Amino acid sequence: MWTGNINAGGYGQIRDAKGKTVRVHRASYAEFVGPIPDDLVLDHLCSVRHCFNPEHLEAVTIQVNVRRAWERASAHSRPPGFPANLTGREAEVLFYTHQGHATRDIVQLLGCSAGAVRNARASACRKLGARDAEHAAQIIDAQNGTAQ
Repeated sequence: MWTGNINAGGYGQIRDAKGKTVRVHRASYAEFVGPIPDDLVLDHLCSVRHCFNPEHLEAVTIQVNVRRAWERASAHSRPPGFPANLTGREAEVLFYTHQGHATRDIVQLLGCSAGAVRNARASACRKLGARDAEHAAQIIDAQNGTAQ
């Protein structure tokens, strides 16, 4: 996993020899596999955007990449016991927050940016009428009959 600079979309990025910002997974693929054809994009087979392992990358058409992303999202379910009005990402963020994970840990677990984690947490709290993530967890526990 890339631990350097991660852009707002969750992709690792570096500067090339000319000073141009490039996504690290594209640089890695080009270095270890070969050039990326102009009509293809890289699919992260592991679904982790900041992964740059060339074995986890496959050059595919944009149509294949979008179809695969859609299939992965459809197969992705929210943790059990979370309200249906939360998106899978909102539920995941609350789940990991409730487990005591810091934002930086959730970024690594979910392969997204810190901003995406904060936005998902804030959106979930708004939907639940909670003042913060801890209050949201209490609301969910009460709805599930697991309040302590």
